[in-house]
Amino acid sequence: MDFDFSDDQQSLRDAVRKWVDKGYAFERRRAIVAAGGFDRAAWGELAGLGLTALTVPEAHGGLGQGPIDAMVAMEELGRGIVLEPLAQAFIARTRNARHATASTSARQKRPKRPPGMRLQLPKA
Repeated sequence: MDFDFSDDQQSLRDAVRKWVDKGYAFERRRAIVAAGGFDRAAWGELAGLGLTALTVPEAHGGLGQGPIDAMVAMEELGRGIVLEPLAQAFIARTRNARHATASTSARQKRPKRPPGMRLQLPKA
């Protein structure tokens, strides 16, 4: 059996490591902790890397990767003590996508609501 990481997994590791090293310095982490422990900008950067959709099946708009890929990403995020709840997102999104029916998928594709009808979340 071959226990080495694939080229894609190694590329994922390198991309996450580079983001942690350049974009999640100690000063940023300290500021995030002082602000309550979550940073929307950091979450957006993780989404930009594709990590928030990593384990979501392709049929539901995700990347369709497996638990080994999630482990590779989480190992690098853990090395940098990244505070954003990506592990919880992996679990919740994968579970929700697995239980989604055709009708829930169809509802997700309906047109966007006008700005006054959208749910507005308070900014952190």
